[in-house]
Amino acid sequence: MVESLAGHEAESHELFGVSMRETPDSGGGLLGDGGRRLLVYHGLVAAFCVVVVFLSVAMRSTGDQHVFLPGMSIPLPELCMTKTVLGIPCPGCGMTRGFISIAHGQWTRAWAFNPVSFLVFALVVGQIPWRFVQVMRILKKQTELNANVFFVPVLVMVVLLFAQWLIKMVT
Repeated sequence: MVESLAGHEAESHELFGVSMRETPDSGGGLLGDGGRRLLVYHGLVAAFCVVVVFLSVAMRSTGDQHVFLPGMSIPLPELCMTKTVLGIPCPGCGMTRGFISIAHGQWTRAWAFNPVSFLVFALVVGQIPWRFVQVMRILKKQTELNANVFFVPVLVMVVLLFAQWLIKMVT
C-alpha cells in the first residue's frame, strides 16, 4: 500500500501481524512500534535458540530414556504426551536426546534417537546468527532479510519427521 506522509511516499508492509513502514527519508527503516516489536521477536527467538543449544551441551543422557539437567541426579520425567497417554512415540520422540548427543559429538547415538535431530539442530543453531543479523538490520533502520530461505528446510524437516516415524512404527 502506498500512502503519503508529510509529502513523502511511504510503503507499508505487515509481517507476523506487525505493521512496518518504510520511508525514503529514513533509508528504508522501520518506524514506530513495529520496529521495537520486531526487535523483541527476533531477540526472543535468538535467546530461545541459545538456551536450547546451551542445554544441549550442559545436559546429559544415559541409556535410552534418561535425560538429566546439569548437577541433578534425578532424571527428567517423560515429556512426550503421545508416548505417555497412547503408549506410542511421536515423530519428535528422541529429539532432546538427539540434541544432547549431537552437542556431545555422539553422532551414531543421535541418529538412533531421531535421525531428523541433525536437521532440526542445524536449523536451531542457524537461527542464532540469522536473528542477530535481523536485529542489527532493524537497529540500522534497514528492512529485514527475507525469511523464505527457511521454508524449504522446515518443510523437509516436517516430511522427514513423519517419514522416519512411520518407518519406526512399521519396523
